[in-house]
Amino acid sequence: MTCTTMLLLKYMTRTGWSISKTHNTRYSMLETLNSYDDSLMLYLNYDGGTWTDMFWYTFSGKFIWIGVYLVVLIKLFLAAKANEAKVVKTFLWLVLCTALVIVLADQISSGIIKPLVERPRPSHDPDIQDMLHYVNGYRGGAYGFVSSHAANSIGFALWLTLLFRSWIFRSTIILWSILTCYSRIYLGVHYPGDILGGIVVGVACALLVHFIYRRFIPKTETICVQKKEPWAITIAIFATICFIAIFHL
Repeated sequence: MTCTTMLLLKYMTRTGWSISKTHNTRYSMLETLNSYDDSLMLYLNYDGGTWTDMFWYTFSGKFIWIGVYLVVLIKLFLAAKANEAKVVKTFLWLVLCTALVIVLADQISSGIIKPLVERPRPSHDPDIQDMLHYVNGYRGGAYGFVSSHAANSIGFALWLTLLFRSWIFRSTIILWSILTCYSRIYLGVHYPGDILGGIVVGVACALLVHFIYRRFIPKTETICVQKKEPWAITIAIFATICFIAIFHL
């Protein structure tokens, strides 16, 4: 065996060992993360009784928040009215960008990442599904990473906080989005890791759309950051939460 061949074999052996070691290390890290995810899921998901079940089940729904969305549209229109020269265009840009945040977040999470990663929801994972609490038999689709509910709600909330500076409103809308995220864990259809991934997607989409809004849309057709408290939205959110709580008493 020539010296060159021996060196080549030695190099291949070392490289193969290195690749194998790297693969095993990554696999071990993923297993550890999954173990933490399982433990946290089992801790956060519990049977809170009929009232708690129905509260989070309703909270997680889409139609219950239609009133809030309508109030947001009205508030955006009132903000656009400050631009007396181009009220309609200013309002349409706001609506379009708001819709774009939600569509991007939803399609990236559900249309791209979920079928690409194919991580089962906890409600479809044989290792944990029988240890979880569910509501009304709802278990969601096959895959859960990333959570589109988390992506949509966080993206929507962050986009609005970039338009309205009030700390009361910002605290309220962020709290609403966090509760929406938790509702998916309580219902047993998303791991905390799915939620975290959805938050990252939502934040990225909101920041991207805000960058486009400020950079590429004519300044004469945009609004300045609103410093006045949007009380109508804040009240609508709290009123809806109270309605959900009282309705299921």
